[in-house]
Amino acid sequence: MRRFDAAATRQNSARVELVRSFVPADGRAIDVGCGDGRTTSAIGQGLGVSITGVDVIDYLSADVPFARYDGERLPFADGEVDVAFLWSVIHHSDSPRGLLGECIRVAKRVVLCDDYCQTPLGKVGLIANDYFVNILQNSYKVMLGYRRGSVFSMQWRLRFLTDQEIRQAIDAAGAKLVHAEVSPPSWKGLRHNLYIIDA
Repeated sequence: MRRFDAAATRQNSARVELVRSFVPADGRAIDVGCGDGRTTSAIGQGLGVSITGVDVIDYLSADVPFARYDGERLPFADGEVDVAFLWSVIHHSDSPRGLLGECIRVAKRVVLCDDYCQTPLGKVGLIANDYFVNILQNSYKVMLGYRRGSVFSMQWRLRFLTDQEIRQAIDAAGAKLVHAEVSPPSWKGLRHNLYIIDA
């Protein structure tokens, strides 16, 4: 299990540094689609924010506060939190645009990072990769006791939004895109778009 911990630590450290300049210290944050909560915990500690994990299912193995999301409305008041994080999760939602809109409603700033590919062939690869990571790897982690819960309870009708669709959803929610960047393609041809959005 140490190899999973090492990989997660590297990924979470990279995420902290990626968004450090956009997140106010001592603020209140939510991590929507938090999964096992390990990223939630790392982000909270790394950025010095009070953070709550939010998900439709309680998969938590990390010791962080948790709030259940019903898939439609986040359990927070308008503008209640400083930052909402969405790490590679909106494509698992029944309504990616609706989830993004909910985050914009409850947070003063939204940090959105999601997988993306421009070509039809690339999108097939993107979906295949997502199934591989979530089903095979996470099933193995459950078998080893590294995480709990069935990965088959997740939302599997993957809905990846294009860059243009995300920008349109931001405009439709009346929010402002203050920063956007696209990572170089991985060896699989996949990219990870980062958007910083102010409500």
